[in-house]
Amino acid sequence: IRFLSWNIRGMGNPIKRSRVFTHLKRLRAEIVFLQETHLRVRDHHRLHRPWVGQTFHSNFNSKARGVAILVNRSIQFSPTHTIADRNGRYVIVAGMLMQTKVLLVNIYAPNFDDPDFANRLIGSLPFVNTHLIVLGGDLNCVLNPVLDRSSSRAASQSAMSKSFSNFVSQNGLVDPWRCRNPGIKKFSFFSPVHHSYSRIDYFFIDSRLNRSVVSTDYLAIVISDHAPLALDIQFSTHRPTQSPWRFNSHLLADKDFCASISEAIDEFLLFNRLDSTPCSLLWETLKAFLRGRIISYSAFTCREHRAKLRDISSAISQLDQSYASNPSPELYKQRVELQAEFDLLSTRDTECMLLRTRGSYYEYGDKPSRLLAHQLRRQAASRLIPQINNDLNVTVTDPMEINAVFKSYYSALYKSECLTDSKRLGDFLQGVDFPVVDTVSVKDLDSPLSLDEVRASIKAMQSNKAPGPDGFPVEFLKKFIDKLAPLLLGVFNESLDQGVLPPTFNQASIALLLKKGKDPNLCGSYRPLSLLNADVKVLAKVIASRLENVLPRIISMEQTGFIKGRHSFFNTRTLFNIIYSKQSSPLPEVVVSLDAEKAFDRVEWEYLFAILKKFGFGDTFVSWIRLLYKSPQASVRTNNVSSDYFSLGRGTRQGCPLSPLLFALAIEPLSVKLKSSLAFKGVTRKGAEYKVSLYADDLLLYVTDPAASIPVVLSILGDFGSFSGYKLNFPKSECYPVNSTALQLQRLNLPFKFNCSGFKYLGITVTRSLPKLFHANLAPLVADVKSDFQRWSSLPLSLTGKINAVKMNVLPKFLYFFQSLPLFLPKYFFYSLDRIINSFLWSGKPPRIRKTLLQRCRLSGGLALPNFQIYYWAAHIQKLNFWSDSAESTWCNLELLSCRSSSVSALLCSPFPVKPYQYTDNPVVLNTLKIWFQFRRHFKFRALSALGPLNRNNLFHPSLLDSAFSLWHEKGVKQLYNLYKDGVFRSFTSLSLEYGLPTAHFF
Repeated sequence: IRFLSWNIRGMGNPIKRSRVFTHLKRLRAEIVFLQETHLRVRDHHRLHRPWVGQTFHSNFNSKARGVAILVNRSIQFSPTHTIADRNGRYVIVAGMLMQTKVLLVNIYAPNFDDPDFANRLIGSLPFVNTHLIVLGGDLNCVLNPVLDRSSSRAASQSAMSKSFSNFVSQNGLVDPWRCRNPGIKKFSFFSPVHHSYSRIDYFFIDSRLNRSVVSTDYLAIVISDHAPLALDIQFSTHRPTQSPWRFNSHLLADKDFCASISEAIDEFLLFNRLDSTPCSLLWETLKAFLRGRIISYSAFTCREHRAKLRDISSAISQLDQSYASNPSPELYKQRVELQAEFDLLSTRDTECMLLRTRGSYYEYGDKPSRLLAHQLRRQAASRLIPQINNDLNVTVTDPMEINAVFKSYYSALYKSECLTDSKRLGDFLQGVDFPVVDTVSVKDLDSPLSLDEVRASIKAMQSNKAPGPDGFPVEFLKKFIDKLAPLLLGVFNESLDQGVLPPTFNQASIALLLKKGKDPNLCGSYRPLSLLNADVKVLAKVIASRLENVLPRIISMEQTGFIKGRHSFFNTRTLFNIIYSKQSSPLPEVVVSLDAEKAFDRVEWEYLFAILKKFGFGDTFVSWIRLLYKSPQASVRTNNVSSDYFSLGRGTRQGCPLSPLLFALAIEPLSVKLKSSLAFKGVTRKGAEYKVSLYADDLLLYVTDPAASIPVVLSILGDFGSFSGYKLNFPKSECYPVNSTALQLQRLNLPFKFNCSGFKYLGITVTRSLPKLFHANLAPLVADVKSDFQRWSSLPLSLTGKINAVKMNVLPKFLYFFQSLPLFLPKYFFYSLDRIINSFLWSGKPPRIRKTLLQRCRLSGGLALPNFQIYYWAAHIQKLNFWSDSAESTWCNLELLSCRSSSVSALLCSPFPVKPYQYTDNPVVLNTLKIWFQFRRHFKFRALSALGPLNRNNLFHPSLLDSAFSLWHEKGVKQLYNLYKDGVFRSFTSLSLEYGLPTAHFF
């Protein structure tokens, strides 16, 4: 591990800051001790860089002093204790470094003789007897006045120097550079004023670490007047790993590069595309050829520049040695010239990079983009996994062992456990009315892939996504789409004919994300994301684009996850209608929230293929799916260590665009079986029985008489899991009592956790009463938003940037709750929310522009600040459209049937005043109507609407008594405006001629 200590003499200037970090990266520093950062407390975020995983800093209250320790993200370090000096003189960090307890101490000592500082620092050091000390920094004093100074004049050791020397000797520390260079003069600081050199920058390490030191040296004095001090220590468990190659997307902005690659593709195809050459071999070889060309191009552009900087640094070091021993004006002049040349070369690149960065910030910084999102989010948690429990529940900390534990875990998880018996599957589905794909859709799905589909899929894929093992991102395919899309189409068609994909199409790299609130020591707490190669994702995207148009016709309305035209609020609306409506059943009613264990990762492939045939998919389409799942392999990457590839035997890969659609098909038979079971009694409302709701693998059961029904449900789930791989996670499954009778069920031996107060479903906290939903969901959200605003207030955001921050990070959260929760919110809620937002926009000062002006669209001179009241109304008015257009939806049917002596459409169009509680007792419908009436009052829509229905209208009593008006509705006379033509009330004869009404209806 390379430690590096460097006094940088300030990094407030963006150009110098960038030069410092570029130089650190060039020196391959892994744990960096910086002194004199000159950053204020609020500016410490400037220490973050993509390669920096952890930062520890101590800043002064002005732009002076300041020390920081930076840890490369590839280094396994777990901090346990941090001490930061409030005067910006030192920072102390204790922790585990590569399974070794270490105490990292970074010092910037006063530039005057202050023995009290040394004594205070020494007294502040914890764990001196239990941790190995690595102390470095600028001591501003020499320990050996003879060897550590270029001046030949006699000098005595300062009091502060004596304090440090005593501490070093008493605690068994050594100076690794002096141990390897006894009697040699080399210096770390050059004073251009006095034309003198001194060695005042040191590393002191525990003597037990000294034998592990590989090398240590002072590097050239450039950028600052101090030399970086490098110290390489070999830790027994540290094995350097090489990161996989990834294409640098910034190269696509280089016209010369793009022209070079375009010519390379043409050249390769000219000499290699023969009639006898398989398309798959051609594609695989082309990727390898282009990778070599790209590496060569990148290396060539950097080689000369790096060599020049390296030569200048070496020359400066040699001049420093000569000038220290024999100073002369000529040597000093040469040094100044070389220093100026080095500064010119390093600054030119930095300025170009900053120019691109500023251009990006100018174009995207204040827009609702990925760049703004990175500024707003909290510092990303390190991907480092310092320890993990193995199969024997023993905690391992070695990076190689950690990777081996994850490989073993996922090898077992993705290993098939059951064979799909077609007879058992047939018995399971016996007597079930199973939907099938129509013949037209089968023909479309089985039709040959077209070039237009391949091009459309490439263009539709999101950019800025991590590439797969081959390193090529989708941006590369987009840039050269005209040349690469036809080649990909040939590879796809050939693979289907031969029944095998190219080798790299089967490979994936598994990246791990820790789930929120989970134990980081358990393998199951991490979400595996399969990083697939862009070419195979294009194939999956083409197939997914075809399949997504078919699923709404064969997947029941109870499943809303990843189905086009369906939303998660379908499920929450159904749930609220059932638990908050009046219950008349004497039997206990409960809602069971089932949690499936690794649902996506446990899908058995043979079962999936069998189900596709049951749904009636054609042979060609099934062959495409079989092709994708024929021989996939995966490698787990943890702590920059990649495992060997291992075979997968089941599961739909999270990260593949086809996976959620295939999972919806895989779980649909369970839904159908549960609904068709006569022994499983669902909850009855308004004469209709409701049993299940699904959002992907989130399954809700509505159960009446659990003592009799739940054993049936468990039997069905057990049978289904025996051939599909589905497995319940009982500790995370919950049972919620709906009626008072169900509250007595706690004594029953149910396998689920019994929760009377409420439960969490699709991000919503469900409570026992509808009004409590506000305090359980929206009130905490408002508090979180206040906290976010306080955190964002320190970011350099313009007014436009702050508005876009509200649009990106605040509005979606409220909008989800607005869509999911049937809550009536008074206007003062939005007034208070607007005050919170205004305080953020104007930094707590009085607004300089009226809110109504900011909320105008840009074409009208505004900045499109979200109007939360309007979004709230729009979210609920959307439900009114579903009332009229989607009566087949479970929740729509429930709400439409809850009205008596009228219809919801009639209530929507009635003139004020309206008393909806006279017509319905459903609190969900009542709240929705209250919101609609609030909207009408605001915009003064108080009169009767001509859009009101003619049938079942409380204002037209004959329509409630005479069934003839139902026939009129079917014939097309649906609304009041149908009775008028050009503003004149129409005769029965006119209506009869146009709509075919029976003459018997004339009265």
